[in-house]
Amino acid sequence: DGVPRAPGRIVYDLDLTGSGSERVSVHAPATLSDAASATVLEYSRRAVRALDLHDLGRLDFRIALDGTVYFLEANALPSLEAGAGLFAAAALAGLDTLEQVVAAVIDSATRRWALREPAPEDAGALRVGFTYNQKRVKPDLKGEHDQEAEYESPELLDAIRSALRELGHEVVDLEATRDLPGRLATARVDVVFNLAEGAHGRGREAHVPSMLEWLGIPFTGTDAVGMALTLDKALAKHVVAGAGVPVPRGLVLDSVESRVEPGAV
Repeated sequence: DGVPRAPGRIVYDLDLTGSGSERVSVHAPATLSDAASATVLEYSRRAVRALDLHDLGRLDFRIALDGTVYFLEANALPSLEAGAGLFAAAALAGLDTLEQVVAAVIDSATRRWALREPAPEDAGALRVGFTYNQKRVKPDLKGEHDQEAEYESPELLDAIRSALRELGHEVVDLEATRDLPGRLATARVDVVFNLAEGAHGRGREAHVPSMLEWLGIPFTGTDAVGMALTLDKALAKHVVAGAGVPVPRGLVLDSVESRVEPGAV
């Protein structure tokens, strides 16, 4: 699983998902029995259909000691930072670079929106809007100032811009600030490459997809409903369980003051 270990503990904190990714090793494919691999694949298909995920995403499962496979969560906006698990999986499909992954995401979206045929060498350049939230405030070890913890680093954003340009596309920067709705309405883009996390609220990852749907602008990734659904982990488990995928028992805590009573889970 590649998670750093201390005696008796497994710790995978928020910092390791972003700036500390070089300290985590990701292995793909996972070392599983043939039966477990087949089960994970089947449950993945069911979860993707139930949550209506598109173009890119990440599903997390846990396998119990008795071999039962449990769905934990879906992330419709997975990290594209170097070392992220997405790249280990993409490499199994022959996608070894960020540029190849970006190309696959764009091609998937343009096919879905019927904008062009999938072969990039035969297709004209696109005017690609790039929606994102840039990380400018780094959280500290006390868990404070973490309002931008899930935003993207300037280095990653520059790498994605470069990848899009290397593919022959024109890039229109559309940072997801308060003036985004007006800029989207006048941007005249063919498709939007969306990495925007949103600012606040239960459905924050659905903010930009909702705007794009309202304006009729094609975009990469999952739609507003799917984004809101996957961000609500308890609700996503309920939907996936309805598709016949086992989920672990859980408890939703409403605040940091909430306490778990013995036997509650």
